[in-house]
Amino acid sequence: MTCPRFRVHAPVNHHPQRTQRNKLERLCRYVARPPLALERLSVTDEGKLRYALKHPYANGTTHFLFEPLDFIARLAALVPRPRVNLIRYHGVFAPNSKLRRVFEFDVTICALCGGSLRVIADITEPNLIEKILGHIKQTRAPPVR
Repeated sequence: MTCPRFRVHAPVNHHPQRTQRNKLERLCRYVARPPLALERLSVTDEGKLRYALKHPYANGTTHFLFEPLDFIARLAALVPRPRVNLIRYHGVFAPNSKLRRVFEFDVTICALCGGSLRVIADITEPNLIEKILGHIKQTRAPPVR
């Protein structure tokens, strides 16, 4: 079973039904990219590691010099600890936001009669969704991502 759509970041998405090889290749390159550009890393005659910057800083810095152990320590600091979330949410999406009303609405109870509801289908096909919305005379189209 395949997911109809997956999204890594807002501008990078992939639809398996459509042929978008260039977007899929870009996504694969993004996921497989190294943490730093090895072309800009070199060893000096003194045995230090020199990392050239892509663009010079405002103060004129064009590269950094590291002792080998210091360089490894800085790289190790970039590795996240196990079982730690890498994405932090702020504002309404933050875990303790007062504007979140998760348990205020029970989707298993009918808002009209108070009876219990159950899931009878999971509809993901756009054509079928449009047909159902047309049948109930819903004029608003579903959001397109």
